[in-house]
Amino acid sequence: MTTTDDTPTSLTDPQRTVHLVVDYLAYHSGQAKVAITRAKALEELGYRTKIWTADVDFPFAESQFDIETLNALGPTGMPMIARPISVPEEDIVILEGGALGNFFLHNNNVAYINHGFVPRSVTDTRRISHQVYISTRLPQLQFADSIYSVSEYAKSQLESKLGYQSSVSYNPIDTNRFRTIATDQHHELGVLSGSRSLLNALEQTDINIYSPDFVPETELPKFYSSLSVFCHLTAWDSFGLPVVESMACGTPPVVLDNSVKREIVGIDELIASTPQEAIEIIKQLIDNDELRSDLAEMSRSRVENMFDHTELTRELINDI
Repeated sequence: MTTTDDTPTSLTDPQRTVHLVVDYLAYHSGQAKVAITRAKALEELGYRTKIWTADVDFPFAESQFDIETLNALGPTGMPMIARPISVPEEDIVILEGGALGNFFLHNNNVAYINHGFVPRSVTDTRRISHQVYISTRLPQLQFADSIYSVSEYAKSQLESKLGYQSSVSYNPIDTNRFRTIATDQHHELGVLSGSRSLLNALEQTDINIYSPDFVPETELPKFYSSLSVFCHLTAWDSFGLPVVESMACGTPPVVLDNSVKREIVGIDELIASTPQEAIEIIKQLIDNDELRSDLAEMSRSRVENMFDHTELTRELINDI
């Protein structure tokens, strides 16, 4: 949905609509999942929603843009602001941290969600220029009416790197969908991501490890529910969706004490200082049913109290 001149594309809707904007980077970072979860909660709260994306292969929602829009991106991947999108004055626009949000900056009620700043080492492995990664977000920070960060850690990153203040609004989790469900499969330990050296060390133990290459979104609750313990030993996260999803399903996650992990997990028994300590925690949880059950209950309770999609979305919209 683009124009051939500088006249804004106009959307008219008889009811107030919340527009959630993501782009092709969202598929890799989980921002797409957050937008879908947020949209579901908004509709439960009585709002109309519209999701915008420039990715024609977007797996969660049908694209609102066509190939011509992709071709309108500048040489750095930043959308050309000469092709703005206008929405009704009473509507709300939520930018989920992607470059596509620059199409929407002239509207009222624009909220920018800071999902953290990927470290230079990570952007390099994705072949994304770190400078471009930052520059595509600067216009949104400059012109947004309100700024939110998905964690205290992401908030501190934003302030230290670019000097912008923000409020914390955690990523929402659909606690109705992510819950313990019955499954015929059982694995002692599930791993979706982590260092190769850690996986090699785990493979030297007698732990039954399940490490699939890919789990479809619809199968994630069953995957987490089939595990005694979930292991997520990544070097960096600004929030950590898989960790919270596993907690919602009653599966204790073992994490390393870096970036945002302690803030999100909040249970000392599940946080390791080193990969070797993580292995010892995993073994203890597998061998101790009572401890594992207690930590599973604590995990689920923490998600219900801190990350429930309906309550977080209600708070965010009321604040905007």
